[in-house]
Amino acid sequence: MNIPVNITESGIYAIDFRYANGNVPVNTENKCAIRTFTVDNNVAGVIVLPQRGKGEWSNWGYSNAVKVRLQKGSHILSLQFKEANENMNGDINEAMIDNVRLIKLDAR
Repeated sequence: MNIPVNITESGIYAIDFRYANGNVPVNTENKCAIRTFTVDNNVAGVIVLPQRGKGEWSNWGYSNAVKVRLQKGSHILSLQFKEANENMNGDINEAMIDNVRLIKLDAR
């Protein structure tokens, strides 16, 4: 998943994703989704999308945030499924994403 963004002011941003993962209950099993997060093809961190309840595909929440220094201008944010993103389940590693959120933390 590639998301083009235009940053109007350089600084440090917290970036997270609004998602749903209704694979299983929150207190059992191991079906979270894990993705490598890149900015302009450079690895910035890992995004974890835990299950939110069995059948709860309308239960939306935010992933962990990754802090990234972004310069003013255009960038490509990307979530990628790589071999390192395999979870303990081995078969199910999925979630729905409908929004990316950029929160400016610092202007330095």
